[in-house]
Order: sequence, then structure tokens, then C-alpha cells
Amino acid sequence: MRIGISDLLKWLKDGVTRLVEHIKALLVKTHQKEIGSVLLVGGIADSTFVQNELKTKLHGINVLAPGEDTWTFVKGSLLFGHKSVSTNNSAKNVKNMLPPNVISKKIMITKAQLSNKKYLVVAAFDFGTTYSSYAYSYDYNEQNIKANDIWRSNDPSASLNSLKTPTTVLLDKQGKFHSFGFVAGDEFARLIEENVHDGWRLYRRFKMILHNNKDLSRYTDVEDIEGKRFPALSIFAMSIKYLRQHLLVAIQRQISEIQESNILYVLTVPAIWDVAAKQFMGEAAAEAGINNDRLLLAFESEVAALWCVRHCRSGVLQLIGSKYIVVDLGGGTADITVHERQPEGDVKVIHQPTGGAWGGVKVDEKFFEYLEDVLGKGVLEELRKTDLEDYYTLIREFENKKRSDPISTNRLTTVRIPSSLIQIARKRQKENSTSGNTEAFRADKLRIDSLIVKGWFETTVRPLLTHIKNLLIQENIADVRTIMLVGGFAESLYVQNRLKEELTGINIIVPDEAGLAVVKGAVIFGQRPYIFTSRVLKYTYGIEVYDKFDERMHPKEKLVIMNGIKKVKNCFQPFVRANEGIPADHCVTHYITPMANVSLISVYRSVLENPKYTTGADCEYLGTLMIENPESVSFSNQEKEVSFMFGNTEILVSVKHVDTGREETLILNCL
Repeated sequence: MRIGISDLLKWLKDGVTRLVEHIKALLVKTHQKEIGSVLLVGGIADSTFVQNELKTKLHGINVLAPGEDTWTFVKGSLLFGHKSVSTNNSAKNVKNMLPPNVISKKIMITKAQLSNKKYLVVAAFDFGTTYSSYAYSYDYNEQNIKANDIWRSNDPSASLNSLKTPTTVLLDKQGKFHSFGFVAGDEFARLIEENVHDGWRLYRRFKMILHNNKDLSRYTDVEDIEGKRFPALSIFAMSIKYLRQHLLVAIQRQISEIQESNILYVLTVPAIWDVAAKQFMGEAAAEAGINNDRLLLAFESEVAALWCVRHCRSGVLQLIGSKYIVVDLGGGTADITVHERQPEGDVKVIHQPTGGAWGGVKVDEKFFEYLEDVLGKGVLEELRKTDLEDYYTLIREFENKKRSDPISTNRLTTVRIPSSLIQIARKRQKENSTSGNTEAFRADKLRIDSLIVKGWFETTVRPLLTHIKNLLIQENIADVRTIMLVGGFAESLYVQNRLKEELTGINIIVPDEAGLAVVKGAVIFGQRPYIFTSRVLKYTYGIEVYDKFDERMHPKEKLVIMNGIKKVKNCFQPFVRANEGIPADHCVTHYITPMANVSLISVYRSVLENPKYTTGADCEYLGTLMIENPESVSFSNQEKEVSFMFGNTEILVSVKHVDTGREETLILNCL
């Protein structure tokens, strides 16, 4: 049944009109004349239409719609249980009955504060392979971190509300952004149902294009659900821009005076990602309208631990010197780091980031492989080409089934299969073009033995367990007895139980709302960027230099003559070494005197701790720094300090002109 938007708005408007009349009647009463605000809460309160109608019709009244509208009652009940509140309706008690941040945040924001360098809001985006979300806090208050909880889908097989929204982008026929998340998926489903989808493009699960991609560049593209390609950088930027705009609306609903220049953004990335992938995300954020000076990149597994440690009841995690492993299981990857608690809440990373492509999407891949084994090779591709509506419905059906079906207890898992797919399979069997077994179906349902489904999950669980066991036998990790399991895929009971079964003697901690641990922890990281006192590097980083030639040490093919002096070319000069613990503020300075209008510094890395040459098989060119040198000053008088900072989530490079003291930031171009 399809209902016109005009009818829906009419029904809403009728209800709002009666509500406005009731509020106005209250306001004319003697005891309510001093009221200047209306606090709007409850499920329907998050309707933009309702909010705008009240703001328009209640002149002179400040209509406030706090975040997490649908949770207001239950969270307020918890506050009531912790501290009784007087029910006296006198004016002096009304103020005290409101949550403290509702009033204090409005009062505290002044012009003086808006011009202060300290950010009023720290906001974070968790940009996932399958799902994304955001969270934020005011005035560096890590006890009151808000996350959007009203992502909704019109898909009847999906949950009404979700803590995250799908990482899905819909483009219109002109290749322009149309929508993101549940809205994009629902709209595309409507378009193909009405057979007017031709020219529209739906992009999903495109984040994995950045994982371990040695050919990544600004010109990399991604495929939509029909195989049509589009520049990846634009798709990522559109996604981040949507999340940014959605966030700004949420913040400005509560504090209309705030400017975006007073918001610090944090964007999460897997710690195991390459430097180029991190740069790609930074450039996508810039294209989405986020100023690079107000952007921090955060490692997903690291920041998830920040949230868990602060909100976990385990006393072990609060002890100085305690060690723990963090396993962030998302849709695409497993991101693993090892931490040690330090004084004053700081954290020391004691092992280089590790992990692999062991996320939840592998289960989906195995399901589709199973369908082709049952129905015959090529049937899914034919379904995609001939009946996109049913193909997309099948994808959504299994995604919802995977998230909700208790495979640990059920003997059979039932998946609804489109009749068009069964017809394709039967037709291909009659033509002897493929083998298959359509008898496995009962009507439009496929019942799959739980042992088979568990096997799909094992494609990710087995390599994950092997990896963790190998970590636990390393000398500096052997005494670890606690593992934090976070991320959307970590909410799977099957995954949790398998880790508990295999890792005997290890305490497996899964926090409440494990899928939000990353984004809420990222807010804490934005409040305290140097909370991680040190990190362990996976690579040795350095630059290419000429050294004095020594025939006892250097091969003759490396010999060059420079100004009559024997030199050896392609020497690797290390700045920091692999497996070395680097403080967060670690800085290495290299002095150069230019010889031309432009100085180029090539940066290399190696998995070896002591690489000799940049041309070795285990050495990799990373990127180039470009420094411009003015012709108006003699090159010999333009000595520069080039400083590399390796202990942060990004490689930062700055240049100081020795003669003038002027400093500038350089970008290491890896794309």
C-alpha cells in the first residue's frame, strides 16, 4: 500500500495544530506567562516537520529538541532512580528538574568562547564498510557523549531503529548525490519496484577498495550494484558530507548559536591501513567541506578501547600496567592492537597494529557462493541483469537475517528466495547449461543447516583465532589475559562464543553497544589526542641519501662520483625503525641546503629494522615531499630544518626556514 506524502503531511498537520492550540491555551494561564521555551521529546519529536511547525506557530517561544529524543524517558528514569527529584511545580524548582547540560550549555556559549581556540564540540565519524555513525560531545565532557539513534529503514524485514545507518550512496541519473544510508537503500528499492531506476546508481561496501590496495590513487573508482563505475574519492566525499550535514543539524537543533569553526572533527580508520589509504580519507574529508586544521584521524581499535576502559566494570582494566588486546571486528576488516594502561588514564601501544580482511562481509560472500552451488553457477549474475529488484531484495534479506538469526541455537536458518531466481535456475537446468538443485526449496524459502551457516562464519573466525593465538605467544604479550571485542560484527553471539571456547584462560569483554564503541571512543580521543603516549611502528621509515663509498662494504654498481668524491647511491637513512616504540611527540629533524628552485625529498619504508638501500626488494617508495625555494635568495643561504613526526596517527612533516624562522606544513603525497 502506497500513501501519498501530501496525505501523511495532512495527518501530521492536523495533530500538530491541535497540539499548538493546547500549548497556547497553557501559555495564557497566569502561572505560565514566564515560560519562554518548549522542550520537545518522544518518538514523534524527532520529526523535522513537527519541529518546524511548532517553531513557526509558537512565536517568541524557543522550541528545543534534544538529541536522542526517543531515549529521553528511559534515560531520565535512570537519573530519577539515582537521585530523587522534587515534584514541586514552583518556578525555582523547574530549572533544577532539567538535565544540567540543557540549560548550562545555552548560558555558557558566549562570543568570548566562540573566539577561543578550544573547541566547543568534538564530533566523530565512524565510517564503516557496511554501517556508519557519528557521535559528539560539548565542552570536552566525555561523560555525556551523544550518538544519533534515529536511523530508520522502511524495509519491513529490517529493524525500525538502528544505532547505525548503511554505508550506501545513491546517485541520480545526472550522477549527482541523492541520498545516503537507509534512505538511499529504500529509495533505490522503490525505483526498481516501479521500474524507473534506469540511470540511477547505488554504491555500497566501497570502503574495502582502500584495504591493502597498492594501486590506490585519486583516480581509483568503485562499482555500483550493476557494475557501473564512478570516482571513489567523490563517493567517499559525498558520504562524509552527508554525515557532516546530518550532524550539524542535530547540534544546531540544541545550540543554534554554534559555528562550525568551533567543531573539531575526528574520522576513524583501521590501524592496519596503509599511509595512502589514510591520506585518501583525509582528502575525501576535505572535499566534503571539513577543514584539515580541524580534522584528526583516529585508529578504530585504539579509540574503541578508550570507551571500553572508561565504561567497563572490569577492575583489571583500571590497574596501572594492565595489558589487553583490542579486536575491532567490522564489516570489512579485523583491526587488532595491544595496549598497556599508564598513569593518569594514558595508554601505551605495545605492539604494531595487525589484522586482516576478516569482517562480516565474508559471511555474505559465502552465502552467495552457497546459492550458486545449490542453484548453479551464473544464476545470481543473470538475476542481477534481468531482475534487479529481486536481486537487491535478496541482498537486504540476508543482511537482516545475518544480524538477527541466532545460528548458535537454531538447527535451520531460513532465507526467503525470490521466485524469479528459482525460475532462472530451473530454466538453466532444462537447457543443461548448469547444474543445480531447486528441490532444496520449499515454496520460496531455503532452509540451510546451521552447520553450513557456521562454516560461513568460520571463514572469518578461524584466521582470526589463529592470529590471536600467535600474538599471545609473543614475549611482551604472553601475560595478556584480557581481550576487548568491539565493532558491529563483534555483536554476533556465534563469534563471541567461538572466541570464548578457543581462548581458554582469556577474559573476553564485549561492551554494551559494541558497535558504538569506536565512534564514542573517537570523541574521547578528540578531547585528548595525546592520550596514547606511544605507538609501535610496523615499518622502518627514512629517506634516500648519498653516503661515502667504502669498497669493503658497498657494491661497485652503487658507486657514483660527485665533485671528484666517491659516493654510494640509494642509501637508506632510517629515521625510525620497525617494531620500535615511538613517543606520540617523537620528532626527527633533517637539515637540507637547496641546490635548485624545488627540493624533492623521497620517503621510503621497509619491513626490515636495518635496511641498507632503498632499492631492496623489501623496501618501498612511499611518497615525495616538495619544498619550493625562492630565486631571490642565494640557495646557500636557504638552509631548512625538515622535521618528521611519526608517533601520531598520521606522518606529519614541517619545514622551518633557518634564516627567517618561518614554518610551514608539508604534505607527504602517497597517492
